[in-house]
This record gives sequence, C-alpha cells and structure tokens, in this order.
Amino acid sequence: MADDRLLHHRTRPRRAAVLLEVVLALALFLAGAAIILEGLSACLGAARDLRLKAQAQDLLVTVGSQIQMGLIAPSDAGPNPFDDPALEGWTWQVAVTSAETTIQNAGLKRAEISIVNATERMTVRQMVMLSPEISASSTAGSNNAGVVTPGAPPPVSVPVGGAR
Repeated sequence: MADDRLLHHRTRPRRAAVLLEVVLALALFLAGAAIILEGLSACLGAARDLRLKAQAQDLLVTVGSQIQMGLIAPSDAGPNPFDDPALEGWTWQVAVTSAETTIQNAGLKRAEISIVNATERMTVRQMVMLSPEISASSTAGSNNAGVVTPGAPPPVSVPVGGAR
C-alpha cells in the first residue's frame, strides 16, 4: 500500500508536465495559425488593391482614347458614371485648360482625366495634351475626329499620379 501511494505521488507531476506541454503546444499552434492567416489576409488585400488599380488605369486609358478619337468632347465634364453596370461606383471627370505657355505648344489643350471609385476610395488622374485638331473636333461621330495631321504635335499622355 505504501508503494501505491508513492507511485501515485510520482505520476501526478508527470501528468502536470504533460498537461503543460499540451497547453504550450496548443498556444504555439494557434500563434502560428494567426501569423499565417494575417499573411494570407495581407496578400488578399494587396491583390484586391492591385486589381482596383489595374481597373482604374484601364478606365483611364479608355476615357483618354475616347477623347482623342472625338467620342467625348474635350471640355469640362463630370463626374459622370460609366454606362456599364459592371462599373457601378466608378465615375470619370475631365477638366480642360489651355496649355499655351510656349510657342511650341500653341493651340494645345491640357486635359486632366480623373477616374474615381468613391466606395473603394480610389482615385487615378492623368494629364493628356490634346492637339488643336482634337480640340476642334468635339462632335462625336465625325469621320476625322481625333486625327492628328502630319506636322502637328501628337497627343501626349503624362501620368500625374494615382493614390489610394
């Protein structure tokens, strides 16, 4: 009987040590899982931001091309929503100013195109220099709208920044 008590006293510390090891292992596992999930969340957020920035850049090129082709009048406009239901939340705006600062660019117009998604707090802007032919052909659907004649300076796109 004395041996049973002695044996019982020796196994109690072992049980406590095993329990402590299990609790520590569980804590380490949960900490590792939390770190992995945080990294995965950051990757998914970065991928979402990249997709939004790419979509904003695509829309910026689309609106700029429509202005240069004469489909959109090169005048102050907006904010205007896009017609496509898949682009709900996206708007575009154009602000046109004269760029007559030197003899070389006389007659050029400077158009600032802004693409905004207010729900995602995304704004992308681009400056586009418009030749006099594009500025004069503001009617949509004309055959020579946006055509730059030889010797005239071509339209120039200059990114001015985009931030989230």
